Amino acid sequence: MDKKVAKDLQFFKLFWVFMFAAFFGSLIQIIFNSVLQRRFVVCSGVVYGWFSVFWGLGAVIVTIFFHKMKENRDFVLIILGTVVCGIYQYLFHMMEEHIFGMRFDTVNQFDVLNGRVDMLFCIIGGVLVMFWIKDIYPVFSSIIERVPTVMCNIVSIIVVLLMAANLVISAMAIRRMGERYMNLAPQSPLDIFLDLQYSNEFLEARLPNIRSVEVPTWMEELPIDWNKIKEENEAPIETPQISIPETAAIQQPTT
Repeated sequence: MDKKVAKDLQFFKLFWVFMFAAFFGSLIQIIFNSVLQRRFVVCSGVVYGWFSVFWGLGAVIVTIFFHKMKENRDFVLIILGTVVCGIYQYLFHMMEEHIFGMRFDTVNQFDVLNGRVDMLFCIIGGVLVMFWIKDIYPVFSSIIERVPTVMCNIVSIIVVLLMAANLVISAMAIRRMGERYMNLAPQSPLDIFLDLQYSNEFLEARLPNIRSVEVPTWMEELPIDWNKIKEENEAPIETPQISIPETAAIQQPTT
């Protein structure tokens, strides 16, 4: 009889926690935004599939720190979850700004710390943490533990590789989007490919509320006069268009 997945927090279990929360978090955002805007709105954190890295990574962090607190009182988990959600929001948005020069704009009357923390979301997140630790995760974990180890490992490795490729492509596309908003022309064939394949219009449709911020930290260290660039280029760089020249008709030799 094949061994089952271990009950402790091993990598593959946490990975499926990430996938589960990333998918359903994206689904919640799709439903919420579609109802508000009265049209179908795709809300995702990656270029392929409906997955929110924000929700997935948040669920992994909550699971690691709170999975042994199932017996605690509800209000304790809600308070701790609210605090963790606030810290997580701030750090996640800072990471977006410093690495990509982009972030998801959620500015409303409940935002603090320059729009990086949504207090309403913190409270909702605290309640979700309580339900996740007490009700959802125990059931989810028991289902994973029933899966034979060999089958779980094979499927997990395949999905990990696909998701890793998705995350890398998404990160490069968003980073290049930030460069376009800074009016940086493509410097390599990869940049040209990203401009053509993942245009601003494409990314803005898949990543609602994403907006450009100031120059990312990693760009500030480059020997570039950003003020001069902004003065010379008032509008963001558009996706390059490839024009195919008309070829002259080939004349057939006369006999």
